[in-house]
Amino acid sequence: MQGWAGFYKGAVPELLTGGLLLVLLTIVPILLYGTDSPGTWPDKAKLEALGYPAMVAFSCATLLISLPITVLTYRIIVTPHKLSWLGLRQSLCTVLTPTERTRPWMLYQTPGLLVAQLLNAVVTPSLMVFQRFVLPDIPRSRGEIDFRFILQFSVYVILIILETSIVVPLQIISTRLALQRNHASQTHSQDGTNGIESVLPVYSAEEDVIGLRDENDPYTSFFDCLKRMISEEGVATLFRAWWITFIPVFAAGILDAGKKPNFHT
Repeated sequence: MQGWAGFYKGAVPELLTGGLLLVLLTIVPILLYGTDSPGTWPDKAKLEALGYPAMVAFSCATLLISLPITVLTYRIIVTPHKLSWLGLRQSLCTVLTPTERTRPWMLYQTPGLLVAQLLNAVVTPSLMVFQRFVLPDIPRSRGEIDFRFILQFSVYVILIILETSIVVPLQIISTRLALQRNHASQTHSQDGTNGIESVLPVYSAEEDVIGLRDENDPYTSFFDCLKRMISEEGVATLFRAWWITFIPVFAAGILDAGKKPNFHT
C-alpha cells in the first residue's frame, strides 16, 4: 500500500535526533571536565564519577530538547499523506495544527506527554544502575557456572523483564499522546491545516493507512490515556512488540559483561 517509501517515513527527524544526541554526547562531557589534551575525550573515570544523578539529568535534558522532534517523527510516520523529503514547510503544515505552528511550546503542553517522557527518562537510568550492579561476569568455563552466577543472572533477567514491563507501556502511551494534536479550542473546524492536506497525494484513497483517535474525543492526561487504553483495548495493548525493547537491553547487558576487566584476565 505504501511501497518501500513507507519504511522510511520519519527518517529526516530521526536523523536530526541522532545528530542532536551526537552533539550532546560530544560537547557536554567536554564542557563539564575539559579534555586531558587537545583533541581528546575527557578521562573515562571523570565521566563515570558523574554517577546516577548525571544520568537522570542528561536523560531529562535530552528528552526536553528532542520532544518536538519526537512528536514530528511519530506524526510523519502515521500520516496518510505523501510528504516530500525537502518540503519542510509543507510537511510542518500537514502534521502540526496552526495553533502548534504559531505556539510551538504547545507541544510540551500536550496532555500527559511530558509526564510519560519524564517517567521514561527517570525509570530507565534507575533500573540500569541495578542491572549493572547484579550483572555477573561471563563464565569462561562450565566450572564457573555456580550458584552465585545463576542467582545473579536470574536477578538480572528479572530486572530486564521489570524494565521492559515499565518502559514499553510508557513508550506506547507516549506515542498515543504525541499523535494527539493540540487545537486552540474544543471545536476544530477553524483550526485545520489551511487546505494543504487536500492537495497532498495520499498513499491510498480507498483505505486508511492507519486509524487515529477522533480529535473531538482526546485523552485528557497520562492516567486518562492509560485507563482508557486498558478499558477500550485491553491490557495486552500496553505490551505490543515488547520484544523490540527486551532483546536490545538484554544484549547490551551481555556485551557490557564481556567488557569487564576480569573477563579478559
